Amino acid sequence: MFALDATFTVASKAGRRDDAAGAFQRGMFETSLGPGEVLVSMSFDAAPHSAYAKYHHAASHFAIVGVAAVLELAGGAITSARIGITGVGDHAYRAGGVEKALAGVRPDDAAAVAAACAGSASGVEVRSDSQASKTYRAAMADVCTARAVAQAASR
Repeated sequence: MFALDATFTVASKAGRRDDAAGAFQRGMFETSLGPGEVLVSMSFDAAPHSAYAKYHHAASHFAIVGVAAVLELAGGAITSARIGITGVGDHAYRAGGVEKALAGVRPDDAAAVAAACAGSASGVEVRSDSQASKTYRAAMADVCTARAVAQAASR
């Protein structure tokens, strides 16, 4: 939802309000919903150049790291990118540095894509647990980001 710039519509007896994805999710298992509020809809635009890549837990297939990439392409290059990442920190986030670094990159240049996707966990307090250390989780975020970008570009 972060990569898609989704809007969440919340309703209560007092009325309705819209929250952007970044305002709706506040932390792990925490949203902006208050007492007496309910999520009634989510909306987002179609994203033809989009993909999701994850490094998953072998038994449950839950994402240890998950990355959604939404790209705009023109003239064989990425003109803009939205990268949403989950599983790395305590809640999902947009990788703004990667988004900026991808502008102008040709998606068929794997080395340039990998370089732009490096540091996808920058500025995030990376989680460590029995599934992945901080170092490994951050490295897998870079790998999954590059994979999601490549898949999105190929669509």
